[in-house]
Amino acid sequence: MRRPTAESAATATARTAVYNPMAFGNPDGTLHWFTVGAYYVDELLRTADGWRLTKRGEEAGFLQGSLPAAMQIPQ
Repeated sequence: MRRPTAESAATATARTAVYNPMAFGNPDGTLHWFTVGAYYVDELLRTADGWRLTKRGEEAGFLQGSLPAAMQIPQ
């Protein structure tokens, strides 16, 4: 996170790593496991009630394993 340089600074940015293991239920009752990794890229604004997200982006990271057939992304 880029920290404000002065007490009055009102904005900041943050980049947060995401590691998301997931399981998808197959029709036969088994689970298809895979993991997605990415980064959230956020812009923040300081308000009287504390820091608030004003924008969230996502940077692709990795896919460990494969997507289940029901979740395939059309080419």
